[in-house]
Amino acid sequence: MDVCGSCRWRGDHTQTTATDEYDRKGTLNQSKPSAPPDTHTFQHSTTRFLDAADAAAHLGGLNSRTVTRWAREGYLPAYPIGEGKRRLWRFLRTDLDVWMSARRTGVPA
Repeated sequence: MDVCGSCRWRGDHTQTTATDEYDRKGTLNQSKPSAPPDTHTFQHSTTRFLDAADAAAHLGGLNSRTVTRWAREGYLPAYPIGEGKRRLWRFLRTDLDVWMSARRTGVPA
């Protein structure tokens, strides 16, 4: 089972391998039947990260500094950009929705 580096999705991605060969026109020649296109990669190629202000608005009008502090403390799912004390934080809308629903129901995400 492979793990997608960009989204941590676990599963088999449809990818070409080094054993696949291309003809002169660039068409892929495979000995096995071709698999359907990888819808997982297509789905995540349109995903946008939110900054702290957008995440605060999505969470119901919180202050962006509160969202940044919660990200730094690990309370809120976030992705750090850069290093050091003044790193930037980015958020995925789907992660925030899962976090909010877990807070409402009391079930850990």
